[in-house]
Amino acid sequence: METMRAARLDTATRQLTMRDVPIPEPGPTEVLVRVKACGICLSDVHLIDGSLVSNLPVVTPGHEASGVIERVGERVPRWRAGQGVVMAGGKACGACPNCALGRGDAECLKFQIMGFNYDGAWAEYIVVPYTTLTAIPEGLPFEQAAILADAVSTPYAGLVDRGGLRPGETVGLWGIGGLGVHAVQIARMAGASLIVAVDPLEGARERALDRGADYALDPRTDDVVARVREITGGRGLDLTADLVGANAVLAQAAECVGRHGRVVMIGLSPEPIRRSSRTLHRPP
Repeated sequence: METMRAARLDTATRQLTMRDVPIPEPGPTEVLVRVKACGICLSDVHLIDGSLVSNLPVVTPGHEASGVIERVGERVPRWRAGQGVVMAGGKACGACPNCALGRGDAECLKFQIMGFNYDGAWAEYIVVPYTTLTAIPEGLPFEQAAILADAVSTPYAGLVDRGGLRPGETVGLWGIGGLGVHAVQIARMAGASLIVAVDPLEGARERALDRGADYALDPRTDDVVARVREITGGRGLDLTADLVGANAVLAQAAECVGRHGRVVMIGLSPEPIRRSSRTLHRPP
């Protein structure tokens, strides 16, 4: 049997090692992709340090991936070997009630995350359902295409789909890291009239301004709530987004919204989410 190199994480001991493992075989509706690029997300780091968990005893991390189709299953339509693709960072479980009704892609009750619930792309090859593929436009490097699977698509979905960002609205973004730097650009492209970025790191604030933010505030030295009220003429922001995943950040973002404003949490938090002493949401 042919083998490949893959990063394998023992989830009990949290030991990450490189191993030779069999190249996976695609099923009838799956494709085998030769990985060309895969990002390192902070959630991968949290998986390794134990802050986040996998349901597998050993797993290959990595969910921001692009590559070239090597082989397709017998029931895969249209896709063919040699095509450059981006792979979605997860897939429907195929077994829950919503999946059984054909609503799994958007409404799966037990959505599977690549690199957590099934082997990811820190490997030479990966098998994924053909429904998770998106073709890479000609001329787009694999390294840039790979991060579309998470670092770009996640803030886009948070701001535009979940947050309902409309042209002309004002936006506040907390945390200008991997997600936040793309959130600034997405908010501008979506037509935001004012973008306020908040981050304690000077380099992150400079990056936000360089990518299109109008203001960049330091939560350690600025009275962020008062400054936002000043910037918006007392109205507050239409939409705020926590790209960090922390109670203190979420609470401050909530204090900065105006009448009928929305707060979206995009960053991943391992702790119960609270605003002040009132629980907003407790993850299952």
